[in-house]
Amino acid sequence: MAILPRGLAARVGGLREVGPEEVGAQVQGPVASRALWLVVHRARHKLPRVRAVVRWLLGEEAPDAAEQDSPSQTSPGLSRRVDLR
Repeated sequence: MAILPRGLAARVGGLREVGPEEVGAQVQGPVASRALWLVVHRARHKLPRVRAVVRWLLGEEAPDAAEQDSPSQTSPGLSRRVDLR
């Protein structure tokens, strides 16, 4: 059993969505459908292959093969938000 975003799960054959009521959970309101954390090393987040995977996970088209990003030069820090859209 795994928790997957619907967009990703829809692309994989043989999976079945299991609702909270099927596993004994009580629905207390709307269930978040897109709140995920993705961690990418700051020296790698601009690499085209990494951006392609992130965009695929987000259900977007992969960037063009001609997109040539170099690894980022970031300031020190434990975390930062990177908008790949």
